[in-house]
Amino acid sequence: MDMFVLNLVTKSMKGVLSKLFRGALKKKFGCDMDIQINSIKATNENGKIRLKADVEAETTTDEFFKLIKKAGLN
Repeated sequence: MDMFVLNLVTKSMKGVLSKLFRGALKKKFGCDMDIQINSIKATNENGKIRLKADVEAETTTDEFFKLIKKAGLN
């Protein structure tokens, strides 16, 4: 049984990932959002990757509805 666990808890790594996610949201949906990653855990077991994330995000009401509209969730 193959098992791989990656637990991202360092402040610098969480900061880098937050910037990447923020940039991806800006590029894909044109929305500005403050993102704080508290923890991310990735496990690979039997050929499947499972992600667990504790993430907080903050944006304005206008930006939120713009994101919802562009994602086709309205």
